[in-house]
Amino acid sequence: MNGLLTLLENSFQVNHLYLRVPPRKIYDREIPWGCDLKSVESLVSVARKHDTTNHSLETGFMLELPNGSSMKILHAQLDDLPESRIDMNDLSLIMKWSINDIDVLFTDDLNIRVGALLSDDERMQSDFMKMPHHGRTGLAPNSFFDKVNLRYVLLPTPK
Repeated sequence: MNGLLTLLENSFQVNHLYLRVPPRKIYDREIPWGCDLKSVESLVSVARKHDTTNHSLETGFMLELPNGSSMKILHAQLDDLPESRIDMNDLSLIMKWSINDIDVLFTDDLNIRVGALLSDDERMQSDFMKMPHHGRTGLAPNSFFDKVNLRYVLLPTPK
């Protein structure tokens, strides 16, 4: 988020900002070590000053891209689960990019709670997947990865 703020403050033109602002109570759970609502509000304010169109995201949102590809939000957790409290990572947007009959699943920082919820969702099947949480901690359960049934995984890591 801070990288985008830096771009805007240095005259990089961003025409559209696709963003979902989670509930304040979940942000407040992150204090003092995690993401805070003031940072998000600052980003939105700076974007507006630079004539950026802000779009709110939710499950089902689809962005049509060039060459017949598209990006669709498969899941956008809105709040706590009935049986447990969640954290910011559980609010990760789960998105699928489809291009030339290939699907790429973006899981952001998907955690075990919402990962378990999505373990029975057929839409999670994909050819490629960006591994949640850099493949280290707080991962979705094995049942989620079984459902994805992927051929390749993208694992961002410093090593």
